[in-house]
Amino acid sequence: MSICYRKDRQKWVVDAVWPDGERTRRVMPNLPAAKKIWRKISMAIVDEDFVWQGLRRRLRLNPKNNSGGVTLHELADVYHSDYCMSNNRDAQAKAYRLGTLKRLITDMPADKVTLRHVDRFISDRQKEGVTNGTINCELTTIRHMFSWALKRSYIGVNHLAAVESLEQVEWEGERPDELVIDEIFSHLPPEYVPIFTFIRNTGCRNGEATTLKWNQLDLGNDAVSFPGTKTKNGKSRSAPLPTPALVAIAATPHTGSYVFSARRDKPIKWNRHSLANAWRLARAKVLDADGQPSQLRVHDLRHAYAIKLAEDGCPMHFISEVLGHSSIEFTRKRYARYSPESAKNAVIKFLNKKYADFVPVTAPAF
Repeated sequence: MSICYRKDRQKWVVDAVWPDGERTRRVMPNLPAAKKIWRKISMAIVDEDFVWQGLRRRLRLNPKNNSGGVTLHELADVYHSDYCMSNNRDAQAKAYRLGTLKRLITDMPADKVTLRHVDRFISDRQKEGVTNGTINCELTTIRHMFSWALKRSYIGVNHLAAVESLEQVEWEGERPDELVIDEIFSHLPPEYVPIFTFIRNTGCRNGEATTLKWNQLDLGNDAVSFPGTKTKNGKSRSAPLPTPALVAIAATPHTGSYVFSARRDKPIKWNRHSLANAWRLARAKVLDADGQPSQLRVHDLRHAYAIKLAEDGCPMHFISEVLGHSSIEFTRKRYARYSPESAKNAVIKFLNKKYADFVPVTAPAF
């Protein structure tokens, strides 16, 4: 491995040969930068954990980029391979968002990407009819990618730290009709009923049910736990198992590590997309008051679960904990409007119990 000066390009070149014989040449703008890369490669090669393989992948930069920095498209690829694949629960979704970014923003040095490029990206997505909620998910990925890149010296400056999320309409739907849900369930194939019953009676998300394992169940205490690696926000939580959920679990054969298997003869977990498709086919057979097919989503089972808890007077902090929300304020914003009467009745019931033995004092006569 060596460092040499190219007079014709007025650049320094780091020439390295990896343990498997592959050769990498890296053009750097000055000698200190070349020495920095040379030291990184030297330390990676002697490391026993083969970290040089990841470093080599990150050093495969666009030769047209004479500054030695990474381009936007290259950064997206490195971010997905080095971060998303090992840290995200749904790397496929991240790959789609990064693919959209690469499609709409021209490849350029990542240091040169500014808020104007993001504004144009937002405008293009809105023209494609994408909702603000989806765009916000994409902006979150972009924000984190550039923050991650800055900490690892892929870029020298992050112009996107101030990217703001768009305003989006929060879910404010009416209470999902239990009769409609029952009718949709009646049109589901029998093998799908247990897992949908579990979702309906625990408030869990689709992906949490499809990846549920037997070691997450505490049947002695009628409880289920969802570790942070399985939840949307990385927050671990537990939830009670009411009788319908226990019946759904009992109806599934214990053939593998997953509670709900897609096949009775093999321990294959459900694919959430196949579940969503089965739900769409079942709800298409249920008509609303206008004679149109029902638009009730699988996720609305979670809303129905939370609304019922709110209507029954369950405190908001309990609902927030069971659903795994990031804050009580988020839970209250969505479901508090369903609980005013329940809260009032609960307070009255508490006060009546507290003063059950109260004997009024007779006022003296004047």
